[in-house]
Amino acid sequence: MGVTSHNFSLSISDVSSEDNGVYWCGVKSTDGRYRAFNAKIQLEVKVPPQSASPSADPHGSLSSTTSTPWTGASPSSGSAAPEADGDCRTTVASAVCVCVMGLVLIVVVFYRCKKLLYTETHTRIHNSCAGAHEHTA
Repeated sequence: MGVTSHNFSLSISDVSSEDNGVYWCGVKSTDGRYRAFNAKIQLEVKVPPQSASPSADPHGSLSSTTSTPWTGASPSSGSAAPEADGDCRTTVASAVCVCVMGLVLIVVVFYRCKKLLYTETHTRIHNSCAGAHEHTA
C-alpha cells in the first residue's frame, strides 16, 4: 500500500458566524470500500460591522481557515483505509476478542487439568483398593 500526499482546495461561501467551528473533509470511493478523513478545517467567520451601504454582505466573509494535509493510501491501491473513528473501534473490538479468547483458553485448561487430576486420583484410589484387596485375600 503506497502512501501519498495530496493537496486540495475548498471554497466555502454564504457563511455566517453560526457556521464557526471544526469541519472535516473526507473522501469515499464510489464502491464504498475506501474511506479516509482528509483534513480538519477550523472555520472562523468574521462579520463586518453594520454599514449604511446596501451592498454590504449580511452573511460576512470567511476570515481564516486552517487545515491538516491529508496523507493516506492511494485509492488506486484497492485497499480500504480505516476511518479515524474506526481505528479506535477496531482496536477496542480486537482487545475484547483477545480477552474473551484468553478467558476461554484459561477455562478449558482449568477443566482439563481438573479432569486429569480427578482421573489420576480415581485411578490411584482404585489401584490402592485393588492392592489392599489382594493382600487381605
